[in-house]
Amino acid sequence: MVDSRILQTQSALTKAIFDLASEKPVSEIAVAEVARRAGINRATFYNHYLSPGALLASAVSRELDRVRAADYAQRARAEETTDATTRRTVEAVVALVERNRRMFELTLLDREDASVHRSLCQHFEISGRHILENFVRTHPEMGEMELDVIARFVAEGITGSIEWWLQKPNMAPDRLADAIVSAMPQWFH
Repeated sequence: MVDSRILQTQSALTKAIFDLASEKPVSEIAVAEVARRAGINRATFYNHYLSPGALLASAVSRELDRVRAADYAQRARAEETTDATTRRTVEAVVALVERNRRMFELTLLDREDASVHRSLCQHFEISGRHILENFVRTHPEMGEMELDVIARFVAEGITGSIEWWLQKPNMAPDRLADAIVSAMPQWFH
């Protein structure tokens, strides 16, 4: 069991970094600002993270992990088509980005710190590889595939689509979800 003080510190750090990263690029956020906003000291911050970018990437990853867990559970139950599950998962990711739009605008478009970009790509790559492995297992006619290359390709595409969309403030979230789903390879559905 995790100590409740650690959970409180994690929660305070997550709120602090999401708030600060909604105000300015993560590359401009100092550890002292995060610590002050979270109500902790700098030493405590460094006990958990190396930088504000690492904290933000970790916080975003935890949010995306919840989306992934729901996706895996839905696929395991097979109560709906894989197309419907894929659509629901993409919509959940887009909703997460939309809820935190300003933070994602500032961090994903920050040329000085790519930690959130890398975090998104890593998340989508792991998810895509899992789905692709299951597809290949049930479709032996696919033969040998470079799973890592394909999963990374899809991950970069999803992340790039989100970055592009963030620069289009008048484009509705459902249009982004439509575009991502329509661009997904056959094995993802």
